[in-house]
Amino acid sequence: MKTQEDKIQKIQKEALNDSYFLKAKNCFWTSYFSMKSDKFKAIFADDIESFGLKVRQDAEKYVLNNQTQ
Repeated sequence: MKTQEDKIQKIQKEALNDSYFLKAKNCFWTSYFSMKSDKFKAIFADDIESFGLKVRQDAEKYVLNNQTQ
């Protein structure tokens, strides 16, 4: 049985694999969560550290949201 942390890490990895660096805007971007649920927005960040943090936060919210449904 997967733990909650395992689920979060799996979703986080999927989101990071579905992410892009937009040269024209000089930022990182993913629409992974917004494509799965209208409760989320696309994630943009200027640096990889803050981008990774935002992806982690949305992964946690996504997993918690899907546990309560």
